[in-house]
Amino acid sequence: MMRKLFFFFLLTPLTLFAQLDDECRISLKELSHTEGQPGSQLVLYGTWGPSQGRKIPVINRGGMNTLEVLSWSPTVIETRIPHDLPPGDYKVGVYCKALKGATRSSGFRSFTILSGFSKTVDSQKAKKAPSQEPPVSSPTSSTNGSSALEDFLNKFGISDFHFEDYWYYLFLLLLIPMFRAKEIAPPSLKDYQTPQQQSPQQQFTGWKDTVAGNPFTVEQYSEEYITVEIDLPPSLNFRAEIDTQTSTSVPKQIEEEAIQIFALGAVYLDVNHNTNRIAAEFPLENGALTRTEAKRIASSLVAMKKKIS
Repeated sequence: MMRKLFFFFLLTPLTLFAQLDDECRISLKELSHTEGQPGSQLVLYGTWGPSQGRKIPVINRGGMNTLEVLSWSPTVIETRIPHDLPPGDYKVGVYCKALKGATRSSGFRSFTILSGFSKTVDSQKAKKAPSQEPPVSSPTSSTNGSSALEDFLNKFGISDFHFEDYWYYLFLLLLIPMFRAKEIAPPSLKDYQTPQQQSPQQQFTGWKDTVAGNPFTVEQYSEEYITVEIDLPPSLNFRAEIDTQTSTSVPKQIEEEAIQIFALGAVYLDVNHNTNRIAAEFPLENGALTRTEAKRIASSLVAMKKKIS
């Protein structure tokens, strides 16, 4: 009760109607393909508006990577994938403008970056490799007082090999088994912990669930926020955008649910403002959401949806 009163007095100085600044209203329907190589072209189909303006097409995985825009039309964006992206699974979409927060976007679709190396390169290198002529063996010199070692080398056609010129490298080769023996030592608990300590930051894996028969999605669209969202009908006229950092006002119609969502840790709320959905953002620095926490948030989003529908 006290927590609700705190947020009530925090939000009441704000005006009663939502401030609707630069409306974006973009939507990603599909991609021309779902996998490709770095540097290849990718087409985004959807609703984009007559010009690009401040909109930013991106291909993200943990951080933001900008797609090069080749052409722009109200329904089609032709882009080029950056040449330096490593292989893996990415999210493709369009941000409304260069602001922190992922819900100011068209929504995202999955895309897989394949390895940029072609098998034909290795085959061409193989064709260009100079052919090795069989070594010409020296005439045996056993009849001329050659040593047993020279006879052995002559037998395999390597009589021109001189150990005195390569003794240092042969000595290093003899040391390799000693180092290999240390590498294949019996595994210990420390061996299993070391890769985890040196591995890069783990990628968040989104998931979907339902609450009271209503589907909702939990996804990470940027490296700073986790988003919980539900879809809205396309014909809905109600719109609102609430950002605690910029003190955007809260409509009275959804004030109670908004207070509940911000009390659960949200910092931004999009209600049919940029896309046809209700989306709440939570800082990733506070930790990933559990399924129980996500369902509590989704319940408030569903209650808000019923009030504005």
